[in-house]
Amino acid sequence: MRFPEWCVAPGTEWCVAPRTEWCVAPGTGWLVPRSRRYDAAMICAIVDAISTGSGLPYALSNRGARCVQVATPIGRRLIEREVIPQPDLEWVQSGFDYLPNDPVSRSRGVPRIPSACGDFPSLVLWARRQGVTHVLAGSEPGVELADSLADALDLPGNSVELSRARRDKDTMSRTLHYAGVPVPDSLRTSNPTSAVRFWNDELGGTPVVVKPLSSAGGNGVTFCRDEAEIRAAFSDLVGSLDLFGTRNESLLVQRQMSGRLFEVCTVSDSGRHEVVLVVETTKQAAVFDAMRLLTPREVAERDAVVDVALRALDALEIRFGAAHVEVLVGPDAVVVIEVAARLIGFLPPQLSREALNTDQVERLADVTLCAEAISVAPTAPEREIFARAVALRSDAEGPIREQQLGAVEARLLELPSVRRVHFLIARDRRLEVTCDLPSAPGLVELLHEDPEQVAADHVAIRKLERDGLWRSLLDARLTS
Repeated sequence: MRFPEWCVAPGTEWCVAPRTEWCVAPGTGWLVPRSRRYDAAMICAIVDAISTGSGLPYALSNRGARCVQVATPIGRRLIEREVIPQPDLEWVQSGFDYLPNDPVSRSRGVPRIPSACGDFPSLVLWARRQGVTHVLAGSEPGVELADSLADALDLPGNSVELSRARRDKDTMSRTLHYAGVPVPDSLRTSNPTSAVRFWNDELGGTPVVVKPLSSAGGNGVTFCRDEAEIRAAFSDLVGSLDLFGTRNESLLVQRQMSGRLFEVCTVSDSGRHEVVLVVETTKQAAVFDAMRLLTPREVAERDAVVDVALRALDALEIRFGAAHVEVLVGPDAVVVIEVAARLIGFLPPQLSREALNTDQVERLADVTLCAEAISVAPTAPEREIFARAVALRSDAEGPIREQQLGAVEARLLELPSVRRVHFLIARDRRLEVTCDLPSAPGLVELLHEDPEQVAADHVAIRKLERDGLWRSLLDARLTS
């Protein structure tokens, strides 16, 4: 992975990408890249094109569009800290402008109501003068600002009235419930005593999940079986910062559901939805295990999963753009756990293209620039190919050399179905004990015509880790 170094533009307090000629947009307080000539009439503003969203500029520019990025303070901070991996960041180096927020915005963070911040009108004015024709959320931090910017520019977008419900898990759950979409019982509170009372009186003492309201990737998600564990979770999480740097003032206490977890990945235009792919996600508590792509035949057998996912999109008024819906299929019920109005993270688009002839990034680009594309489904693969993305897990902690990662990659590539290995370790090259998805050291793409081979290699990866894959590297470093 290669990440751009940020620098301070001479004579300003602006944090900008280097080797770019910058100027102040006329009539605004915005520092922007100096105008360049583009032939394309379509100009797409992407709010925080990070994680999977880093592939959007590549897909859109291949279709003749120009892309500019609106980088929220949270989004830029994630790039700088590499909290959200960008394995394909080099895709956005050509024809892609970084638009940082001004120092006032940086100090405040992204406002819940962007128009309340003094620089939002300047952003709208700049976007109008740039001729922006489409606004897309590139990742989770950009969802609300993308809604507001599209609304202010009178462009297609999701309603600002439900923006908060598309980010805040409590508001989301209540909105879905009122619309008749089944969701787990839950309570929002900052008080551990209230949480214990809810667990005991309303849920009958069954296990619960305690989680931040607006984080992602399993960050802060805690599974609790008794009062002591609930109180410990509140002690650890209340007042702490989530993955996006937002302080956890309140938490969501949710009934823990048992069953199989699916994620329905969609793109939408004017309320018409296309199911691009469905994956089955496996976890051990908050520690992510893998995403298994369902074949078209398997998707056809999951009508109830797809149906409730599309109902959730309508309830949250997700009429445009990408989304993915977590649906849990239990012994007695099918419920929606949560919804994200953005591209699915972690799953490499190339893996789904090779297995299914489609991926969410490419389909979002198609539908964004040509609404009729949603009526033309991609050609199904001629034969079934089985794929999954497996999260690597570390049980060790310490500095690690790039050469050592190369040795890990070589061992993994010996497995028959392993196609690619991506390391997500930050530039300080420090390995962490895996506790959630952001702390995973990497991911492995498995692809094969034999599903048993894929499953066997998944098991083999876990055996390598149990046998000391990561500990041996750190021990070798200490003795070298």
